[in-house]
Amino acid sequence: MADFTKIHPIELSLSTLRRLCKSHGLSWKRIRRSLNSKRDTEEFERSK
Repeated sequence: MADFTKIHPIELSLSTLRRLCKSHGLSWKRIRRSLNSKRDTEEFERSK
């Protein structure tokens, strides 16, 4: 949201932005963070 306000000089609430995205067919989803890079691959394979 902070990046948007730096680029565009208008103020929008999060709900308004979400409603506009939905009306234009865009999805609004939370990003899922993966921990795959932090796990020990050998230990992971043994635990399967």
